[in-house]
Amino acid sequence: TSEAGPGTAAQSCDLCLLNPSASGALTVSGAATISAAGIVTVDSSSTEATELSGSAKVTGTQVLVAGGVTKSGTATTSPTAVTGAAIASDPLAAVPAPALSGTATALTVSGSKSQTASPGIYSTITVSGSGTLTLNPGTYVVTGGVTVSGSGSITGSGVTLYLACSSYPTPCAAGTHGAALSLTGNGIVHLTGGALGPGKGVALFADRGNAAAITVSGSGALTLTGSLYAASGTLNLSGNTPVKVTDGVVVVDQARVTGSAALSVAVDSSAVAADTYTYDAAQRLIGFQSPTATASYSYAGDGLRMAETVDGVTSQFTWNQSGSL
Repeated sequence: TSEAGPGTAAQSCDLCLLNPSASGALTVSGAATISAAGIVTVDSSSTEATELSGSAKVTGTQVLVAGGVTKSGTATTSPTAVTGAAIASDPLAAVPAPALSGTATALTVSGSKSQTASPGIYSTITVSGSGTLTLNPGTYVVTGGVTVSGSGSITGSGVTLYLACSSYPTPCAAGTHGAALSLTGNGIVHLTGGALGPGKGVALFADRGNAAAITVSGSGALTLTGSLYAASGTLNLSGNTPVKVTDGVVVVDQARVTGSAALSVAVDSSAVAADTYTYDAAQRLIGFQSPTATASYSYAGDGLRMAETVDGVTSQFTWNQSGSL
């Protein structure tokens, strides 16, 4: 089925999809959900700008779509999406790109290692196994990509991750696939307060010409206090991934949320209950609690994560001698 309605002007947005013409610029399927404390806007003029299927649900104070909406199954928007809406402007268009100098270096944390990093330019940031990376406050420019896999984690306060291209400090040419972010397995990225931008800042910031994707899959979790900004990039969420953005907005070119993934966006952190993270003396994540999920984690003497219990369901992990899962 399709929805149609009178046009209306979008004054602001909490979840902003900027692509002007793509079919499925916002795609939500399976049992996936999107919950915004404010307005959801889709700028695409396509008659199928928003595609909803299965039992998917999109909730906001308004859902405004420049083009059309198609639905199948029991998929819904709340309130009913308004089509023919005016195009929303990019609320983060004035935020300047970071200007850092220096030589890019690779940063890798694997096995059960723990490491603390300082701001700078990195060719790649890779965390795997049950590795733990703590970022000191500041801006981290990455030209090749950020990858978190296994049970790895990246945490930081007062941090902006900037996804650039190999040409940095020259901006990415429009449509270039530069640094991507890939969060898979049981990986965690938890950033509190961006170093750049208004309010709590932009925690995750892609060069405006960078078309590379931000991908969260499996049971990975991405939580940001501050905005997620990838004006030319696609946000891909799948599996059982929870992605929560508080005290910020999500501005991307397109978004695809599938499986049982859940995206929540709230400009005011009082609009959502806080998540709680607990770490041991070695700065390993041992507990997580949110309004909808509870998890605990245990480790062997060598620091490898051996088990996790999520909402009462326990999974065991087996590692080889090289520290690979």
